[in-house]
Amino acid sequence: MDISGYFESIDHGVLQAVWCRLLGVDELPPDHAHVFRAITRYAVVGRDEVYDRLGYYGPKPKGGKGFLRPYNEMPMQLCTPKEFREKICGGLPGYPSLIEVNKNPYGIPQGAPISDLLANIYLIDFDRQMAAYTSERGGFYFRYSDDILVLVPGGDTEGRVAKDYAVNLIKDFGSELVIKPEKSSIVKFTTDGSERIFQFVEGAQGKNGLEYLGFRFDGMKVFIRDSTLSRFYRKITYSARRSASAFVARYPGKDLDFLIENFDVESFVKKFGRVEDFDKSPDYRTWTFWTYARRAAEVFGEQGRPIHRQIRRHRRLIHEKLESELAKALVRKMKNTAAAE
Repeated sequence: MDISGYFESIDHGVLQAVWCRLLGVDELPPDHAHVFRAITRYAVVGRDEVYDRLGYYGPKPKGGKGFLRPYNEMPMQLCTPKEFREKICGGLPGYPSLIEVNKNPYGIPQGAPISDLLANIYLIDFDRQMAAYTSERGGFYFRYSDDILVLVPGGDTEGRVAKDYAVNLIKDFGSELVIKPEKSSIVKFTTDGSERIFQFVEGAQGKNGLEYLGFRFDGMKVFIRDSTLSRFYRKITYSARRSASAFVARYPGKDLDFLIENFDVESFVKKFGRVEDFDKSPDYRTWTFWTYARRAAEVFGEQGRPIHRQIRRHRRLIHEKLESELAKALVRKMKNTAAAE
């Protein structure tokens, strides 16, 4: 199960009560209270409004509104700090502030340093009740942030009852918390001798196996989820596109062979590929997707062997994507040069 819009639905009163209880106090100390106010009254700026204000989005020559330059060519830094203060924060006349402060009694930002911690402690009482429910039935309960996994013995009926129990129970922990049917699925495993057989029962995902936290289990083997791989490949594409555009701009007039031959491919690959002696470094911040996948395969043991196959073309794929983006960047540069002339 997956809680829909979890971070945006966290009730401030419930969060504060849990926070106080874990500290063993009746009210938050001043330093904690400052953090609580900051994380619950967070500020956001609408993406399209920012693009419009900075001149990247607006009326197009042929009518209508849209991006005035290809979205994939947007600069990583949209504006200077001075421009941000003047045009986004309302520092200049005629530029009202675009900053919106959360005034709802619920919601925290996703991505703040403390957000994941708060998301996990917030449902600590829900966790206890769910753990007790599954334990009484000889099962297991797991949750990480908004991702929930419930394992119970039985069949289709027991699965549906367990799902309904969780869906109804979570309503007690915030009026905005919802586990939607499209965010849930029920799968079943049975055994036939030494074989464990997977069967999809119902839901919007999991038709090829139990999916949880980036992995898929078909009863016998563990795989990296297709959606996890797709997100990773998109990340490679975006990074290759930015690097290729910058490299082509650095060497105007050079042909594709020169660009491919002189680009530091190895440094680029190391952003995503194999890191030597990664097992010697417990600091996960030095890992790449390759090290994450390899470590996962080792943890799962024999069941994780398919993961090795999923990433075996990893290095070649990065090379191909980089060469492709260099060629596209060169064509764009030539077109822009011709148009300017």
